[in-house]
Amino acid sequence: MQAIEGGLDAARVQALKESGAIGPDDPMGEEVAHSVKVENTDYGLLVGTGLESPEGDSALHVTHWMMPFYTTTVIDRSGIFEGVAWVPIDNQSTMAFPVTYCPKKALSKNLLTQIRQGKRIHPKLIEDSYKRKLNRSNSFLSPGQERTSDFASRFTTAFEMALACQESMGSIVDRTHEMLSANDIAIENARTKLMQAAVDLMEGTIPVIINRGDRYRVRSYRSKKSYPLDTIEITKGVTPDV
Repeated sequence: MQAIEGGLDAARVQALKESGAIGPDDPMGEEVAHSVKVENTDYGLLVGTGLESPEGDSALHVTHWMMPFYTTTVIDRSGIFEGVAWVPIDNQSTMAFPVTYCPKKALSKNLLTQIRQGKRIHPKLIEDSYKRKLNRSNSFLSPGQERTSDFASRFTTAFEMALACQESMGSIVDRTHEMLSANDIAIENARTKLMQAAVDLMEGTIPVIINRGDRYRVRSYRSKKSYPLDTIEITKGVTPDV
């Protein structure tokens, strides 16, 4: 679950970065005027991240959490979609399978080069392994890179930085004294939904969604909205036409 939460927060941070709202002094966007709203669905959650701006250039990014362990990221301006499957290995380890695709055309050579270079949601891996090169054991530093107080400077993508924040907590974190903010509502709702599904399963109730694969046919989207953001906008969702 901790890995999934990293994916949910990465989508929020990416949405703010795409809107040009994040600077070096606030790499996780905690000080940016934004709101996160969720809509419960039969497949999981529809998550809307809105950048609020009285100047009339408010932005809305909608992503998805699909039970039990799939998250989507913000669609880019060229129509490229991405998502991650956070598959548990054991109680402490997770295997992440990132996917980048375009439903209408083949990925360009430039995009494939970016993926090989460890950009977007495809971090560089240690040779002959599935472990990220930048990890907790090396303080998320590249070879020869000096350690500074600017944590964000160690990463080329907001996605990898969000993963590092999760990994730096340790394998399993004691959440009893956790203080969630209003913008952590996606994480809070995902926890509640999974725990309820687990209880239902123990009591012999099989989640209906396992027989409704068609309900996972959704995609992220982005739009411009006037200020203040109308929270009902996130409930539109997207049913792909291809």
